[in-house]
This record gives sequence, C-alpha cells and structure tokens, in this order.
Amino acid sequence: MFKWWGYIGIILMITGEILLFYRVEPFSTYTFFLLLWVGYILFIDALVFHRKRKSLFTSPRRFWLLFVLSAIFWWFYELLNISVENWRYEGVGQPEWLMFTLAFSTVLPAVLETSDLLSSFSLFNRFQFRMKITSQKISLFILLGLLCLILPFVLPLYTYPLVWISMFFLLDPINYLNKKESILAELRKGKPKLFFTLMVGTLICGVLWEFWNYWAPAKWYYDIPFVGGWKIFEMPVLGFLGYLPFGLSLFALYQFSLTILKKK
Repeated sequence: MFKWWGYIGIILMITGEILLFYRVEPFSTYTFFLLLWVGYILFIDALVFHRKRKSLFTSPRRFWLLFVLSAIFWWFYELLNISVENWRYEGVGQPEWLMFTLAFSTVLPAVLETSDLLSSFSLFNRFQFRMKITSQKISLFILLGLLCLILPFVLPLYTYPLVWISMFFLLDPINYLNKKESILAELRKGKPKLFFTLMVGTLICGVLWEFWNYWAPAKWYYDIPFVGGWKIFEMPVLGFLGYLPFGLSLFALYQFSLTILKKK
C-alpha cells in the first residue's frame, strides 16, 4: 500500500513544478525549491516503505534530524567553496542565509532516501567485492582525507575535486573504528551494495538538482577550471562525476555526526 505522505509528496512536487515553470512570484523564488525537494523526499520515502515495509519517515526523530544535519553539512561545503570558488548563486530571496539554509536542509535526506530505494532492488546484490581492512589502510585513508581537505586550500586550481571525497577518506575509517555503519565495514564483509547505491543515488539527485536549477529563478552557476566546456544544464559534463564521491562523503559525515550526538 502506498502511504499517505507519498501522495503529499506528489502534490508538493506538482506545485513546485507549476511555480517553477510559470514564474508565480514571489512563490517561485521563495518556495519552489523547497516544495520540489521535500515533495521528492516524501515521495521516494513512500516508495521505500512500499518495498521494504520500513523507511526513514517512520522514524520521525531521525528523519527530521537529517534536515538539520544536512543544512550544517552544506554550510561546511560553502566554507570550502570560499577557497575553490566553483559555484555561485544569483536571484536568491531575502534573507539569503535563511533561504540557503532551507535549501541546504534537503540535500542529505534526498540522497539517503534515493540510496535506500535503490538498495531495495536486487540489481546491486550481484556485485561482489571484499576489501581486507588493516590498521595500515585505516591510517592511510585518514591521511588521504586530511590531504584532500587541505590541498584545495593550498592549490585550489588543481585540487578542487578533492573537496568531494575528503570526508569519506577522513571520517569513514573513524566510523569503522567506532563500530558505526561505514562503507569500509560493508566492503570488509564483501557487500559493496551501500557503496554503489550511495554513488548512484547521489548522481540521480545531482541530475535532478541540475535539471530544476536550470529553469529556476533563483539558481547557481559553475566556474569549474579545465572542464567548463560542454554542459548539461549549468553543469559541465565531467562535473557530474563529483556527485559520485559526494554521496560517500555525505554518508560518512552523517554516521560521524550520529556518533557525536550519541556521546553527548
């Protein structure tokens, strides 16, 4: 049975599309993005529940926590963008900090919901890959994470893509050591499903982000060195590759945050 919040999600997405394409101001500028993505999240969650008989929405405390953490995570990436200067915004409503925060809050739940839906299909069960985890590999991953975080500030022109993988290398090993959910733990068990569903799920969200952004009255633009030629919507084609590691980093950030909150 398709749950009621899925129908609300459909209504919100339709409303957001109408506001987007017909420029019904001031609603187009102020609400279309939130309506589209909250609608998407609720719709996908209902599909997840239909297939798995459980979903993030059925755990309200954790579900709404995703939105709070998501806003914090993306403000962190905005700080990184001060160095790499790969994207900018135009036409954002006032106050900008509030509009940004509301929009940023939908990133993490959208990615995790899409990944959950993909994991309900048997396609990703066919992939088999086992990684032997050693203390040396853990140390190497953490060192790589630190380098990926530092280098974009030192050599932003050449190392800006490292921004998107840095949190995975840095935090996923820590999550593994803390016995939290981690991609490394799944790879150690020979189960790469989470690895693939996060990357593919984030890429799907990325295509939707870029599609809706292209038509939006309030939108972002890219200035990406060396790959700014051929574009799909506003994003250079090679830029879509950045969504793959971004999903891994988001998951690592999420699990690390749960550890911190549990300790507090």
